[in-house]
Amino acid sequence: MLRVEKMSEERRREIQEIREAHARIAQIVVQGTEYHEPVTVKTVDKKEHSVEVYALSEKDLIEAFQSSGQDLKDIGNPDKLLSNLKLMSELAARATRQPEIGKMLLPLQSAPIAVKALELSGLTGGAKSPKPD
Repeated sequence: MLRVEKMSEERRREIQEIREAHARIAQIVVQGTEYHEPVTVKTVDKKEHSVEVYALSEKDLIEAFQSSGQDLKDIGNPDKLLSNLKLMSELAARATRQPEIGKMLLPLQSAPIAVKALELSGLTGGAKSPKPD
């Protein structure tokens, strides 16, 4: 005798989240460094503006780390604030494809851009893989 059980609402949501995560990951993979998402930042005119943030290539990341003098282990270290800020600015310029964006942003506004770029590039937990069943 075949037994059919109803799926819980929680499990349905979980499956839907997995499907959405897979769709997003597939889109990022197919588009590569052309994949982008908007991020809202404040600029020197003290207004919020949306900028497109692109995924970074390995070459972009290497160059950003080298030009900022930053080491991966130093990210977030308060004693390395200047090199952290320089790295965020480098990542923002590369991820927005606007080399002069740092001149338009209020202080620390390169951070949300850099964080989004690292997420889109697979270096943070933004586009998480789903849990196995």
